[in-house]
Amino acid sequence: MLRRNRPSRSDKSQILDFAASEPERVSPEAFLDILETRQSELKSFEFVPPRLGDKHFGYFRIEWKWPRFSLRA
Repeated sequence: MLRRNRPSRSDKSQILDFAASEPERVSPEAFLDILETRQSELKSFEFVPPRLGDKHFGYFRIEWKWPRFSLRA
């Protein structure tokens, strides 16, 4: 009989928690890099202009065709 070594419930260091990403916020610089390298993976994108008093020049909200998973902290 084959037995698996499972981590105990008290040992949280071996459990990884992943979450599917929602639409992602990226800087204009990062967006240009994505357009050059992974444009075919984009489902949609939208430029969100800065509001009066913001300390940035706006950002892009991008949505991927396929879910992207990231590790939760």
